[in-house]
Amino acid sequence: MSNIIVYVNTFLNKSETFIYQRLTHYKNYKPFVFSKNEANRDYFPLADNYSYSKRNRWFITENSFYKNIIEKEKINPLLIQAHHSVNAFKILPLARQMNIPLVTFFHGSDIYLFKDIIFKHRLRKLFKYGDLFVVTCKDMQKNVELMGCPADKIFVNYAGIDLEKFTYNSPKKRENDLFTIVLCGRFIEVKGFYYAIEAFSLLSDQDKKKLQVKFLGDGPLYSDYKNQLKDLGIERYFSFLGNLSHDKAMSEIKAADLVVVPSIHTKAGNPDSSPNVVKEAQACGVPVIASDIAGIPELLIDQKTGFLVPEKTPSIIADKIRFCLNNERNRREMGMLGRKFMEEKFDLKKQMIALESQYDRLLCR
Repeated sequence: MSNIIVYVNTFLNKSETFIYQRLTHYKNYKPFVFSKNEANRDYFPLADNYSYSKRNRWFITENSFYKNIIEKEKINPLLIQAHHSVNAFKILPLARQMNIPLVTFFHGSDIYLFKDIIFKHRLRKLFKYGDLFVVTCKDMQKNVELMGCPADKIFVNYAGIDLEKFTYNSPKKRENDLFTIVLCGRFIEVKGFYYAIEAFSLLSDQDKKKLQVKFLGDGPLYSDYKNQLKDLGIERYFSFLGNLSHDKAMSEIKAADLVVVPSIHTKAGNPDSSPNVVKEAQACGVPVIASDIAGIPELLIDQKTGFLVPEKTPSIIADKIRFCLNNERNRREMGMLGRKFMEEKFDLKKQMIALESQYDRLLCR
């Protein structure tokens, strides 16, 4: 077992299950997590976790603190893995000082959003001295190349799904039960939930009576959504379940008939690049309606495992909801094909084997 350092600014935000999934599925590498801040340890239990702020070592720099931990614990890491480019900037001096490779994971905002001159200057230095840059979709790969990263340093590694947890659930035949739609994610602009609410309002009263919509998540736009539902007179069809544990959220997704992911580009130009819920739903046999932006088209097969729709188009979302509601056979077929698609392309175990193989090649060089 080879030791590696994994660096994040905060371990971990609740929305960063995609980082935790990787941390807990290495086979040949043992991760030691270094972070500036610590959060949600009960939500993400991990033994080998060292937080700079928790020790309140104001008299020692962050990188010096980490180097002391490495020496004290005799970790002897073979490489450092940093999540988000802004964190890679901070940990790069330690990697160079120890003369070990630095692997940077891009996750979205650090590709699509940051455009200022200072960021670009720091990025050029990172591309020069960094050894491997991992992106979660081909759309991200294209953008990283445009930002100046050498193509031979980029590796596409999809955030895989643990198919042993997200098990296939044969779609239920509807009789008297309500048809359940799930919206899952933080209540922020990029998720585009306004458009899903508006889409629901466009359905006929007869269709609305057959449906219930569950919100999984929370965030700054909670009051806005509540007011929008009230203004449209449809709040009785919606329920807000809050920030659920990963297991509880998984249960809600598995029990759903349809998941809607109406992601958008924000006013600043940042898209919701590769939302995990698109994959999690399909792994459970649940069709998905999702926006045709950024990396999302790589995550489902249009008209086979769900539907891709233009962003900010409530009328088209409503049409696809209506189709799924009234075409049980097609919905069941989509669910089966979605599960098969996840097994073929997004199995977490397969993705981790591919990632570890990249590490092996990097260390051999």
